[in-house]
Amino acid sequence: MTASIPNEISMNELTNFYESATQESAIELAKPDEDGCYSKQQIMDVACDALKQISELIPDPASHKFAMLKIADNMANWHTTVGQQAYAEGRDASGEAWLRDAGKFQAVLDILLSVHLGDNDYWTNNVPE
Repeated sequence: MTASIPNEISMNELTNFYESATQESAIELAKPDEDGCYSKQQIMDVACDALKQISELIPDPASHKFAMLKIADNMANWHTTVGQQAYAEGRDASGEAWLRDAGKFQAVLDILLSVHLGDNDYWTNNVPE
């Protein structure tokens, strides 16, 4: 199967994206402050750089869909683990809240799996014929 460029993106736009892309060597490891926290700007910069790299390596929306699926799955699992831990510690109200939020991420996964993005989308439950 040959990768294709979506109709919405012109070759000119792809060239401009490539030329303005952050070089791998320019991306630096973010360092937390003395309290172990990252700034809002650090988080946004790293996330945007990672998404930009995905677009550069595979200019197809299916690559971003997979990233969204992986992130939503990570978040559902994390919320489940924190919720279970809260229950184990006797913090039932907190545990319930975390598990409800895990369910919201599961709903995000279900919605994403229902959206078809073309030939390179291997993560769709309902593929149109």
